[in-house]
Amino acid sequence: MALNDPHAIPQIPGTYNHYSDPSDRNSLSMELNIDRDGVYVSFNKDGHQEMRSFIVYNMNDQEYVDDTGTVGIYFDDYGKTATYNDSVSGGYNGTYTYLP
Repeated sequence: MALNDPHAIPQIPGTYNHYSDPSDRNSLSMELNIDRDGVYVSFNKDGHQEMRSFIVYNMNDQEYVDDTGTVGIYFDDYGKTATYNDSVSGGYNGTYTYLP
């Protein structure tokens, strides 16, 4: 997932699913898709997309942000946990846990 820093963002191409309740794979999940064209985020619940994908950018080695600067995703424990913060709408704010 992340490189050698415990606070580093996931950077290896692939799909990373982070769950609001790691004991329930049907709970709200934040899906992070990394490819050569960018990094996309979407939210899903019970297998249904709740919010369409939007692109985020590598702000620094510890956070992704959107182009407005209102959404940030902060990582910890080598990418295992992700804290999503939307300072405008806040509907999906919270900490999500990565499950392979």
